[in-house]
Amino acid sequence: MQKNWYLIYTKNNWEKKVASKLSKRKIENYYPLHSVTTNKNGKAKLQKVPLFPNYLFVKTSENDKDFILSLNKVINFVYWKQRLAVVSENDIFLIKEFTQNFCDIKVQKIQVNEGSLSHVIDGATHSFYENILKIKNTVAKVSIPVIGLTLSAEIDAQKSLQPLLSREASLHLQ
Repeated sequence: MQKNWYLIYTKNNWEKKVASKLSKRKIENYYPLHSVTTNKNGKAKLQKVPLFPNYLFVKTSENDKDFILSLNKVINFVYWKQRLAVVSENDIFLIKEFTQNFCDIKVQKIQVNEGSLSHVIDGATHSFYENILKIKNTVAKVSIPVIGLTLSAEIDAQKSLQPLLSREASLHLQ
């Protein structure tokens, strides 16, 4: 049975507990966190917070759908055009890389056109099979149309984006 990545919607602040329950049942899941800089009493501090509050990615077959829906605090799977929204491995990779490489990520809704592909905007212009990379001042962006969101963050001038760019290229050469 083929497994795909799906997005599930949970009750408020239950993502971590649902992820733990899924992990105990050996169901692969991804709960994206990102670092946010907070300023308390003049001291900057990094905190990990959910990138997509109330949402969790789960890699499973459709056979496990009923079990996942039976979990306490899971509301439903996310649908797009009356079908389960299937998130590609590449999109999961892009989200993971983006959250590892950037802080203070902003999530924005985008208008999704049929046939849209995910793409990264952040380096000198490069073309790959499905993704397009290019520099836009000091802002890095990842667009993920299947969930209708764009992630953006300021590029740290000291940090090299080469690991992200080289991994991105290798995905499409396979």
